[in-house]
Amino acid sequence: MPSLTGLRFLAALAVFCCHAGLLWQHAGGWPGLRVLNPGGPLGVTLFFILSGFVLTYSSRREDSAGKFWRRRTAKILPGHTIAWIVAVSVVGLGVARPLQEAGVTAWQDLLNLMLVHTFVPSPSRLAAGNGVAWSLSCEAFFYLLFPALLPLINTISRRRLPLAALATALAAWIPATIAWMCGARGHAMDVGLHEILRPPISYAYVFPPSRLPDFVLGMILARLHDHYPPKQPRVAAAVLALAAAIGLCLLLPAPYSVSALPLVPLALIIRFVAARDAQGLSSPLRRPALIRLGKWSYAFYLVHFTILAVLFHVWSEGWYVVPIGLALVATLLVSAAVYRFVEYPCCRTTGAAQGQ
Repeated sequence: MPSLTGLRFLAALAVFCCHAGLLWQHAGGWPGLRVLNPGGPLGVTLFFILSGFVLTYSSRREDSAGKFWRRRTAKILPGHTIAWIVAVSVVGLGVARPLQEAGVTAWQDLLNLMLVHTFVPSPSRLAAGNGVAWSLSCEAFFYLLFPALLPLINTISRRRLPLAALATALAAWIPATIAWMCGARGHAMDVGLHEILRPPISYAYVFPPSRLPDFVLGMILARLHDHYPPKQPRVAAAVLALAAAIGLCLLLPAPYSVSALPLVPLALIIRFVAARDAQGLSSPLRRPALIRLGKWSYAFYLVHFTILAVLFHVWSEGWYVVPIGLALVATLLVSAAVYRFVEYPCCRTTGAAQGQ
């Protein structure tokens, strides 16, 4: 399913645009850039669903938990470690910490490296190390549970798969509702880098158990792909549904907008894109350039925020489209190198699929 690889880069690019807009706003830029704010949550949610889908679809009957965890470790940890070293070194060299949170300690940097910092998501812990690694902490939690979850998902009868998907999507609204009842207010357009780090919204957005429904929904989608392939995979209709969900971000509180609200439209996009590949239908996401960018997307995600923060720190001219453009080029070059010389060799030695 090469189109899913191309889709990964679009998700990573949405996160990049979100962070670029947030840094520009933080520097006193145009308030209209708030329209980019939902891009980060959308991109990460798509990553979580897609991860569950691909791992389930490519699961091996003869696999063991140990072999699975070894492949996941080879895929995730080398790039994460390099990005963490760079992020911590940038702060040590005197460049401002990207998230600008006081009280960050070396111990919290170490918790970030170990990918356990999101289980108590305080602002200083989430600002430590490489800030974007919060999503890797969630993924590590998903991987830990995957060998136990897969047999449970496989026991769901064919007829009950649609109901299971619906129940899982509804479960994603529970953490958002709890966060709202605990006082989280505002809308997705108003949530900046600092607001999203603070409880109660951080417990709906970055707390690993709260994001588990995203991953499980992806697992169920993989089984639906086998048993109920859509006859007419209307990707455009799913994109319109996603646009409508983004519009609802203006009406619903932020905890719903950054997690639960876009879940179903994004799941439909993945389902329809996968179906178009399976049916041999045309897809712009299968273009070689986009597939190549999709293979770089993990490294792109890891390094983009540090590169953006450095260029915003050294640039003082006020026209921030220049450092954003430079950051995009630099991120592409660095991610290509990390993929070629780190991620691909590590995955090849353990047999991990590049799309996983």
